[in-house]
Amino acid sequence: MPVNPTDILAIAARLSEHNTEAAHRSAVSRAYYSVYHHGLRTVKAKLPPVDLKKYSKGCHQRLGERLIDGKTSDWRDVAEDVEWLRKARVTADYHLSKPSSAIKAKIAIQRARRVLRALEAL
Repeated sequence: MPVNPTDILAIAARLSEHNTEAAHRSAVSRAYYSVYHHGLRTVKAKLPPVDLKKYSKGCHQRLGERLIDGKTSDWRDVAEDVEWLRKARVTADYHLSKPSSAIKAKIAIQRARRVLRALEAL
């Protein structure tokens, strides 16, 4: 059975319970990826197709841009949370000199849960 965004978020929550910086960083990263994959599915299903050349070259930034171009302010609100999570994931994965914490992991998981609910409601 294939993995789904909810499964990825469940792993993030479990990782956040470990008391190590590596686990907290991984939890932030997994929380983002749960949102990323669900967001891609939602955009494809609920927004009209577009010429992707209009958007950034990076697929992760492109998701946020597509959400911003969504039908209502609800789409833009989701885009803001996705962008926060994307930036947190970049910091967690690539900027090891910047500290991470259990609090950051918990916030990322809470935001990811909120985004998943919001994506379902769009």
